[in-house]
Amino acid sequence: MISGRLISGRLIDRFGRVLLLRVAILSAAAGLFLVILKISLVVCMISIFLWGLGASLGFPLTISAAGDDSRYAVKRVSIVTLSGYTASLSGPPILGLLANQVGLLHAFIFVLFAICIAGIFTKAVAKPHSLQAH
Repeated sequence: MISGRLISGRLIDRFGRVLLLRVAILSAAAGLFLVILKISLVVCMISIFLWGLGASLGFPLTISAAGDDSRYAVKRVSIVTLSGYTASLSGPPILGLLANQVGLLHAFIFVLFAICIAGIFTKAVAKPHSLQAH
């Protein structure tokens, strides 16, 4: 995740938030899927890196997009941070309950599903047309 956040600034400027978020979601989904398959230790280590790299950009890009329109920035950033912190606090116990029932690797399918659902909404981080000219 540190790697993704360190290199993302230049990549966002070059390719835009939507494309970078789509690539990040694909990276996170592919990495997690390969972890679930547990092919080998080496593949698992590479997969965890891909998963973390992909997961590193969702929250920062969403916060950035939420702050684009100064009229609603405070309200939008508040909602995004509330959602993020709620997920951070409720996700692990939910995952633990699922893992207790079906095993950890099968519980990760829930996380993979959530990542894929997030992929549907990547267009939401696009800069408004009024800000793209600046």
